[in-house]
Amino acid sequence: MDLTWDDVNEKLLYFLDRNHTSVINELNSFLDLKGEFLLAKEVPPNPFVGNPNTLEPGKCIALIGINPAYRPDDSSFQETEITLPSSCLNKWRLSKDENDLAPWFSKMESFFLGDSYYGPYFTRLGNILGQGIFSDTWSSYKGQTAARMTFHKHVLKFDILPYYSQKAGFNNRLLHQKYSIDPALIAYQEYISSMIDFAKPRFVIMNGMSVTAVVEELFADENFTSLNVGPTPRTEIQVGKITINSSIVHALGVKFVNSVHGPTSDEDWRYIWQAWNKLEIN
Repeated sequence: MDLTWDDVNEKLLYFLDRNHTSVINELNSFLDLKGEFLLAKEVPPNPFVGNPNTLEPGKCIALIGINPAYRPDDSSFQETEITLPSSCLNKWRLSKDENDLAPWFSKMESFFLGDSYYGPYFTRLGNILGQGIFSDTWSSYKGQTAARMTFHKHVLKFDILPYYSQKAGFNNRLLHQKYSIDPALIAYQEYISSMIDFAKPRFVIMNGMSVTAVVEELFADENFTSLNVGPTPRTEIQVGKITINSSIVHALGVKFVNSVHGPTSDEDWRYIWQAWNKLEIN
């Protein structure tokens, strides 16, 4: 039976209804995070960006990152990522009126068109996805708007860990272990599953080999396969399938796009799409 948005929302609220400062402190200790890798305990979790209710099932995609970026020097970050969600969460916990969460949820749903959009991360990815998959949308706009509209119309984005840090660097084995015992992460995994099941993406794409490894451990019944039809290690990909409830979703893992070791050029991505399309699963 298909999940409704109410089903997804119930799991999201269950995940949100806890002391996330305590969760973050425990994660920092368990994962032995220090310095710029510490999860920021003052920032509420970011469960998603994009609007799953407006995406077209079977034609949209899900993009999974490792965790959101903590940007304390960004003038808008305090308001959009700390003050707004904290205020909404505090009101909701007292009232249990879901309308109190509406301003925060609205910000996340309209993220790709709003002021909190983070161009240094998303614009290159949006252009890659637009050129490679959603060319009708991408070619209808110019400049950064093409990337923004590609995301807004076609992509649901979330992270395998919803808590913020300045730099991402986790022990994958420890993170997977924590997912099996931590109530917050168990609830978050169930929420992710419900969101993917509801949106029914054409496939999921994972940005970075660390997140690819964690997704494989959490959701795949069989090991992913490594492919590379390009001339450099940048174009290596991991491909496989993940099981979401009773559904099978195809998965593509790439090296981190905004890295010198990852696929950044149009030529890199021509090789990646060539390898992906040969699998005839799109």
